[in-house]
Amino acid sequence: MVFQQGALFEWMSVRENVSFGRRMKGHSASQYTPNVDHLLDVVGLQDFKEKATYELSGGMQQRVALARCLANDPDVILMDEPLGALDALTREKMQGLVLDLWKETGKTIILITHSVEEALLLGQRLIVMAPRPGRIHKEYRLPFAERGVGADLREVKKSVGYRETRQEILLFLAALWIMTIAARAGVSGVNITKIHAAYSLGASRRQIMRHVIVPNSLPEIFTGARVAMGVCWGTVVAAELVAAQKGAGMMIIAASKFQLTDIVIMGIILIGVVGYTIDILMRKAENWLVPWKGRS
Repeated sequence: MVFQQGALFEWMSVRENVSFGRRMKGHSASQYTPNVDHLLDVVGLQDFKEKATYELSGGMQQRVALARCLANDPDVILMDEPLGALDALTREKMQGLVLDLWKETGKTIILITHSVEEALLLGQRLIVMAPRPGRIHKEYRLPFAERGVGADLREVKKSVGYRETRQEILLFLAALWIMTIAARAGVSGVNITKIHAAYSLGASRRQIMRHVIVPNSLPEIFTGARVAMGVCWGTVVAAELVAAQKGAGMMIIAASKFQLTDIVIMGIILIGVVGYTIDILMRKAENWLVPWKGRS
């Protein structure tokens, strides 16, 4: 396992850290030394093998942790946000190293990350988890890891489908959190007296969930859905304004470069009208499906 902070033993040298697992298994120096030297060469630390780990930079320490894990020859490597504490440039180099090691060793790597961009770059199979309780909400099969082996990761980010997939996941995550909070608030806000009344009338737990808790929670859920739609639309607009290649965002950016004020204003108005229309439609759907909202 590779941890977020490396979890290296600072009283040992780089070589001793990497060989730790093999030594604890009782392997002799002649058995593990060639493998340890090879891994240090692979991660670019051959010249630092006798250094103490506290003399290394953050990126170098993570490379030691990765080499230490590989030295044990595991079938599966779990990486718990190993690059989260690194600066942007070091993180990008480490991402390339992880891809190269994955391709060279053929190991199965399970990478946990909060970075959507990192998940897209490094994962063949991307699983989006939902919180409390942890469960799988969506799964993606991605081609970007294969494209990134030995290549410039910045070029991979420009490849077909990358931006679209990133935007889709960001929208999904933005909506998921808001809907989860709204649903939780709706369920916790159910009047306990209504549940007791249903119990006294002979309703089972399943019937209470279906006929009491869910209907009582729907107003909060719809409010969350409306907020989620607003956040998603805002995310789309922000993404288009930052890195648009088509759509209203690109129109505004292109027009602003040539000081075409009328087109810029038209684009802003178009974005506002679409957002307002979405909100109106959500409110109408809410009034139609949940007429009892605010009338308890």
